[in-house]
Amino acid sequence: MKKSNFHNFGYCNETMKMCGFVFCVLEFVWNLAFGIWNLRRQQFISYSRLLTLSATTIFCSVITPWRSHAQEQQVVQTNQAGIEAAEVAFLRTLQLLPQDRIPAEYQALVEQVSPPTCATIQLHTARQLMPYMSPDQQQLLTFLFTRPSLPLDHISDSGFFKIHYTTTGVDAVPPGDQNQNGVPDFVDSVATAYDHSYNVEVTQLGYREPPPDDGVDGPEFDIYMEDLGRGFYGWTNSETKLGDSNRWTSYIQMDNDFDNGHYTSGIDAALVTAAHEFFHMIHFGYRAFTTSNEPFYYELCSTWMEEVVHDDINDYYQYLPSYFSRRNVPFDAFENSNYGLGIWNMFLMKNLRDKQGSSALIRRTWEIMAENTSAMDAIGQGLNEIGENYEEQFAEFAVWNYFTGDRADPVLYYDEGAAYPQVPYEIELDMDKQVAVSDSNKTLTYKYYKFSVQFDGNYEISIDAESPQHWKFASIATLSGNSNSQYQIFAPSGGHGLGFLEAGSELIIVASNNMQSSAAIRDRPSLQFRFEIAQVEKLEAYPNPYVISLHEQITFRFTSNDPALAINIMSSEGIVVKDVRLSDGLDEFTPDSYTWDGLDNSGNPVSSGIYIILLNKGGKIQKQKFALIR
Repeated sequence: MKKSNFHNFGYCNETMKMCGFVFCVLEFVWNLAFGIWNLRRQQFISYSRLLTLSATTIFCSVITPWRSHAQEQQVVQTNQAGIEAAEVAFLRTLQLLPQDRIPAEYQALVEQVSPPTCATIQLHTARQLMPYMSPDQQQLLTFLFTRPSLPLDHISDSGFFKIHYTTTGVDAVPPGDQNQNGVPDFVDSVATAYDHSYNVEVTQLGYREPPPDDGVDGPEFDIYMEDLGRGFYGWTNSETKLGDSNRWTSYIQMDNDFDNGHYTSGIDAALVTAAHEFFHMIHFGYRAFTTSNEPFYYELCSTWMEEVVHDDINDYYQYLPSYFSRRNVPFDAFENSNYGLGIWNMFLMKNLRDKQGSSALIRRTWEIMAENTSAMDAIGQGLNEIGENYEEQFAEFAVWNYFTGDRADPVLYYDEGAAYPQVPYEIELDMDKQVAVSDSNKTLTYKYYKFSVQFDGNYEISIDAESPQHWKFASIATLSGNSNSQYQIFAPSGGHGLGFLEAGSELIIVASNNMQSSAAIRDRPSLQFRFEIAQVEKLEAYPNPYVISLHEQITFRFTSNDPALAINIMSSEGIVVKDVRLSDGLDEFTPDSYTWDGLDNSGNPVSSGIYIILLNKGGKIQKQKFALIR
């Protein structure tokens, strides 16, 4: 009879529990000493939180006998990561406080951390990390999570918004009241701006109305106007989480006069702020972000909405230099340049304007996100639903971003692309008949490589890339003396023809890595690639088909240094209609091209049909079919 091992397992578990207890006591002593040492070094690491962390670990090891040591360590690591994130979030969030509210002991530390990229995102991040902060830190931030108290208010004509303001003190709004309705004109304009934003974003575009705040300060959506300082336009403050969902009520705080170093000032700044922040209110009604890889999309969309609601203001121009100049920074990285990423939505809306369902594409992405799908996955799923995919669109987005400044074409690309900066090149090289480049891209990035063509000829590119399924490449060719550019997008598989390039023309290669990753931005991998461009012997005909009524002639391009070069053009029946030699000295026949006018050797027009050109280079024959239509 086989005995049960239950008793022995219990004994082992008790032993593990005791070992875990001893380990945690030792860790408690270590954390205590470490906390005191850091306090002495003025690092301001909270002793109380370290004490709580160790005590919690001890409690878990005693009360939960079935938890493995690995699980305990995971809890410790998770809490430690939360504490570290909370330290940074606390110092960044302090920068949103008025200067006189930041305690003297934190002034120097606040200057050592980067300022918040977006106050809306920073405040919600800090709110989520509050449990990891000390009571003193929580108390300091309470001011930022408390609705301002302002003595006056005005309800917009729609009844949807209540504008809270004052006419005295540092938070006073501009006092002018030309219509003499007892409300400052600036406040009237702000109320109208929010009504207009609601009409565009909810009524016209169909986004969900933000959730009500249970009547706090009245049933309306609340807007508080105060002196935010430091160039802030405004922010949306998430307030109450709705049940078990990740939906939040919210309110908006915006600057009182937009006269504090803002790129756009006065009422225009208030207009775009209303469009931007109200869209954040809508976002919180779908769901708040859950990872550090999602805030980029919240800011991207709100910046885009400024342009949708107020196309003539263009406050987003201020963000474009930093966006266009950034290199090897992932698409979903959240930093100041992300405001410039609002052009992603502009690109999608114009590039896919003829696709059924494209007008609702951005809204559909938010509906998918509301189902707890990540932002990047929601973008991809939304594109798939209209028959597109993220990988192709990302590669084309990189191409569009080349056509800005003096390369802009408002018909084909961005409407306002002439006002955008131009992208930097990783390299700029004169290209002889062959050139090779090795480099790497982080996930969700693209780079540009510029080559000045030195010799006429047909060229081909061959690519070797790590994880080739995550790459797209594009070539952009600009002919010498011609402002028109042509581009093509291709995967890194085998050789790819780049066509005939004239000496003096420019060739741009764009390498796009579309690999998605849930890892933190700083931990993203870089994938290696290498490409080689070489001149190849190839015979090309342009235009093909050759329509006599549209084109005076057809041009055949090739590469040859053979003085005995000869050409025969014959019909599909094998009848030679034209034969010429380079040695004949004809103007239309050069070592790299031959131009034909559709006449046979007798000067008579040939009939419509399929023809074949044979290029004889020292006994080596190249063929190319083409159609002639009269």
